[in-house]
Amino acid sequence: MIHIKYLDLDQGNTQLRDLCVLENMPDLVALDVRGSLVESLNGILSLDRITTLNLSGLSLTSLEWLPSFPRLQSLEIARNRLLDLSGLGMAPGLRKAIAAGAVARISGLAAAALDIFLNKAALLHVLASRFPQLFG
Repeated sequence: MIHIKYLDLDQGNTQLRDLCVLENMPDLVALDVRGSLVESLNGILSLDRITTLNLSGLSLTSLEWLPSFPRLQSLEIARNRLLDLSGLGMAPGLRKAIAAGAVARISGLAAAALDIFLNKAALLHVLASRFPQLFG
């Protein structure tokens, strides 16, 4: 068993394709694999201590894996292929989510404080109508 808490595998390790090598790191609380060639989250779905996760640029298409991370507080999912962020409601402890890119719909947000940076003005209008206290 490997006792690593923080692991940064971004940019310089873009050849990374498989996260299965991480499944024996149960103490992992922060993981950054942005910009890698990872196609599946298999290997980290059992790591339930993770609080910080950066999965930017991985070509993810859904958030169905979110319940695997019950302690997740910070999530970066920019530059993926997500069309719907409604799955963010499956992470009750989520405090920060960054998702830059084309997102068609948001619903079911349960995060207490949610920072979403998107490039679609229409989505900002939806957020403003749903959370007027955030937009003054």
